[in-house]
Amino acid sequence: MESAGHLRAHARTDWHLQNLKRKISGLEPLDAESAATQAELDAGSESEQSDNEGSRSSDVSSTTSSSTEYYLPLEDVPEFNPTKCLFCSNTTGSFEDNWSHMQKTHGLLIPDTDNLTANLETLAEHLHMLIFWYHECLSCRTRWGSAGAVQHHMLAKGHCRLEIASSDSEFSDFYEFDSAKSEDGDVGEQALQLQDLDGTSARLPSGKIVTHRSFAPARRHSFSGVARAPGVSKEAPQAEFRPGSAPKHGGTDFSPGMVPFEDAPLTRREKRGDTLGNLLSSLRITDREALAHLPPSEQRAILITQREQEDKARRMEQRYRGRLETLNNKTLMKHFTNDVPGRANG
Repeated sequence: MESAGHLRAHARTDWHLQNLKRKISGLEPLDAESAATQAELDAGSESEQSDNEGSRSSDVSSTTSSSTEYYLPLEDVPEFNPTKCLFCSNTTGSFEDNWSHMQKTHGLLIPDTDNLTANLETLAEHLHMLIFWYHECLSCRTRWGSAGAVQHHMLAKGHCRLEIASSDSEFSDFYEFDSAKSEDGDVGEQALQLQDLDGTSARLPSGKIVTHRSFAPARRHSFSGVARAPGVSKEAPQAEFRPGSAPKHGGTDFSPGMVPFEDAPLTRREKRGDTLGNLLSSLRITDREALAHLPPSEQRAILITQREQEDKARRMEQRYRGRLETLNNKTLMKHFTNDVPGRANG
């Protein structure tokens, strides 16, 4: 070797590595010409082996692709039975019972049944062909290896329904939609027309009359036990009266048992209502919403119980605080005893 660089370069060659292997095996080393010949033979064998592996992989891929497109022969597909379920082995007495079983048990959903051009039994026969021959899911169109596999997939995923939203859905041939609806599913302009009545109200196509909220009539509040004076119309303003005593203002022919509402004392029911309102106003919004579903009597009982518990806790706190503050206090304690030895203070 001319230099250390040539030595390192020779150590990296295949000839040197092969001679090391032969030396370990106890064989004679090869010269440069024999090593070159052996390298050519090894390269030819490796290329032939790679060609064989490529042909085998192509055969496997072709076999796999052909197997994915394999379907059962028509004579091996089970015959359609209208009384047998498409998703399990259940058999009923009629097609109607079988259809009801598939809807209730497996959640079979057929959208827009009013627009179907074929009867349900014909549609069920087509679904039978998709499941038992093509092994195809009715919803996601995924294909499986067997009818049992696709049945298990549809039951597990909840795919026992038809998908007609996509444009390439094969189930669209079974439907005929109304021409009054546009391609985007919007209702025509004629259906949205409103009949204007008087400028403030409009009549819907269903016959209902709608009015702007600003023209809504004022709500009248009625009070129990309130009587209207005879000879006074509903539109005339008048004071409200409650049974109790004679009216304060004379000259009007009111019944002797009526008094003006603003001068009469509150009844027991109104007092309870005011108490309930005060109790509710002291609560948080979330607490008021939690009690909103209860009747007023139960709301009042819950709030009164809560108020009593709070008062009791407040009294107990004041009692214990007083006991703590009277300890070691000569003025507040009747019989004071010094707990430490020595001269008493004061």
